Amino acid sequence: MSIVDTVRELADGYAPELNLEVFDVEFAGGTLRITADRLEKAHAKEGADLAMLQKLSKKVARDIEEQDLISSGFTLEVSSPGLERKLRTPDHFRRSVGEQVKIKTFPGFEGDRRSEGTLVGADDDGITLAVDDNTSVAIRFDQIAKATTVFDWGPQEKPGKTPSSKNGSKNTKNTKKTENTENKEKRAAS
Repeated sequence: MSIVDTVRELADGYAPELNLEVFDVEFAGGTLRITADRLEKAHAKEGADLAMLQKLSKKVARDIEEQDLISSGFTLEVSSPGLERKLRTPDHFRRSVGEQVKIKTFPGFEGDRRSEGTLVGADDDGITLAVDDNTSVAIRFDQIAKATTVFDWGPQEKPGKTPSSKNGSKNTKNTKKTENTENKEKRAAS
């Protein structure tokens, strides 16, 4: 069994008691990454909190040390998958049905190699992506080079264009000039 499979098994064993489910495990370049999400959610976008992830990290790290699973130095990172997350397995795609996703396919794919749309279906063989109201495309998993969810951040204000800086400072200066003029006039009259 590989290190990734062993660590996944360890993390899967602890996750439910912490109200977590393991999303992914990766081991590359001396970094072991475990991503876990909240198991029972009050609303769809509620994720794992820091305390939950810290507890999982301590339990898995203890087992790795006790079982001497990784002989060389490594870094353990335990985090939530985030709002924009990689999709690598059929289960990742199934969990993300209904969400906006960005897909890049391998060369040789018929059609656009880069697509963005709503993930409307996922099974063991591939996905169905609605790219607009009238068009959907079926993509097999072996054709997908990279896939991520896309979070709509909404309209962003331009830098330096906050509501307080638009006219607020000018009005303050004008008010101060008026007050200073009135004070000078009162002093001159007395």
